Amino acid sequence: MPAVSKSAVWNNAWRTIWDLINADKSGYSVAISSLVSSYPDISITTKSDYPIVVVEPVESVGEDKNSLDSRTLALSVTISVQTTSLASLDDLCADISNTIESSEKTLKDNSIFNIGISGTSFSFYEHGKIKVYERSMTYSFVTDYAVS
Repeated sequence: MPAVSKSAVWNNAWRTIWDLINADKSGYSVAISSLVSSYPDISITTKSDYPIVVVEPVESVGEDKNSLDSRTLALSVTISVQTTSLASLDDLCADISNTIESSEKTLKDNSIFNIGISGTSFSFYEHGKIKVYERSMTYSFVTDYAVS
């Protein structure tokens, strides 16, 4: 196993999950207006600016030493979905979950193992005259990497 940095492992994990969602989004029951890596710095003024899907940066949950040259990282990634309708929020979250759960081979090929949803949260707020519903889904997983 070639030596790689932790940041490379995190970036690969984030990119893999981003790519899965980006590749499947055209088949989702609700069209995504924006798929972003952080909350957008754009003026959101109409309902047509939604839904927004945010694939947040990967976070470290823990690390275990497998051997002298190998480590296992426990990581998590949070995917937040913002819509103007509760029904579309549920549909879009289900579509994203199905994408992740049905992509076991791609995930394993990219050293992402034992992925599963570890938590969710829900909120709603008003953005001007627009009522926005948001659900965040946190997925936890492990990945192996080599150290030099």
